[in-house]
Amino acid sequence: MSLRGLTVTTPAPSLNLTTLAHLKTSLDVASSSTGEDARMNDAIGRASASIDAYCHRTFARQTYTELGSAFGGIEFQAKQAPVVTLGTVTFDSNTLTDVSIGDRDQGVLYRQNGFQWTAQSWTGRGGGGRLWDMGIPISGQEEPLWSVGYTAGFILPGYDVTSGKLKVLATDDSFNDTSSGFLAIYAFLKAGDIVQASGFTNTPNNARHVITGTPTSVKIATTSALTAEATSTGRTVSPQTLPLDVEQAALETAKSYYQQRKTDSAVVEKQMGMARLRYSERGGGAGDPGIPPRAAGLLRRWVRAI
Repeated sequence: MSLRGLTVTTPAPSLNLTTLAHLKTSLDVASSSTGEDARMNDAIGRASASIDAYCHRTFARQTYTELGSAFGGIEFQAKQAPVVTLGTVTFDSNTLTDVSIGDRDQGVLYRQNGFQWTAQSWTGRGGGGRLWDMGIPISGQEEPLWSVGYTAGFILPGYDVTSGKLKVLATDDSFNDTSSGFLAIYAFLKAGDIVQASGFTNTPNNARHVITGTPTSVKIATTSALTAEATSTGRTVSPQTLPLDVEQAALETAKSYYQQRKTDSAVVEKQMGMARLRYSERGGGAGDPGIPPRAAGLLRRWVRAI
């Protein structure tokens, strides 16, 4: 979705909030059945876009430059969240180094000296050098003089690494894949993210682990005390950070779109003789983009104010 003053500088590989495999499982469709794959993928894409629009945010992790105004307070509200890393911050083209992440999950930035009010000023009619001759701020006419670079969002489903070349090194407590299994997503992984490992021989390795350092296409180091294991099959490292309730909402919406693709959305009820069929509501409330009620309930806490 597009928000005023927000530019994507590094786009996510995909914006889909669930995967074809997960949708097939939800629909009890065999993975080997591929005849409806194109329609299902289309439903996933449309459902994901609808959810982003409904929640006024892009859930996929991307890097942004945001131009915005400020009002003199110590906090700056970014349009996307969670903010995982902060890039270059400038005010009126001057670079600042004293801005930090105040609330990661809410996308709030902090500056002890405050984010200067950027209101335009009315210069007045006097010329005596008095205070008000310097200009009276006009409330509601703020200039977008603040520029903030940041990376925000979640790692989406679909980037699990299941490889016969996955191994564990105890020397740096890392998961390694010599076939560059992390290539598709490593650039978006950040220190502090959590990966889920499963299928390893040693039980302590099969857990949730906090990433440390800078991941590469072949290595993800963690803060855990891992036990060394040589390469073997049946192992998985999952970097997904998208909350499961958001993915479930995507599944509910994609299923609704897919199953109702042949139904006239204007028809709410059909009757033939004594038989009556009433369709469930297709929307989650006024102004929603076609989110089913169950999905809307799951997404309620994720909707951002605009």
